[in-house]
Amino acid sequence: MNKYKDKLILLPIFIKQHIVLICFVLFGLTYSFLIFTSSSQASKSPTDAEITERLQASKITKIDDSAAEALQQLIDNNDKIQALFDAAEIDNDRKNPFSE
Repeated sequence: MNKYKDKLILLPIFIKQHIVLICFVLFGLTYSFLIFTSSSQASKSPTDAEITERLQASKITKIDDSAAEALQQLIDNNDKIQALFDAAEIDNDRKNPFSE
């Protein structure tokens, strides 16, 4: 029991003498772990079951044809609304840096 106590007393001295090496090893292990996990995640592709599950989970919003026609008639009949849509199209073209 006494020899373990002596070794435990020497532990802080050992750490102070080799702190740079200990930090370097810990940094290297952490960096290696991060590289390994990111490379394994980057090469991972979803299975067909996961793809179909996600596609079924996402619901596509559908507009009734009669509602779409009613909205289009309102847009065509009202000049103020038509001006707003035209202004939005102009602003959208001007503010979009990816449009040519």
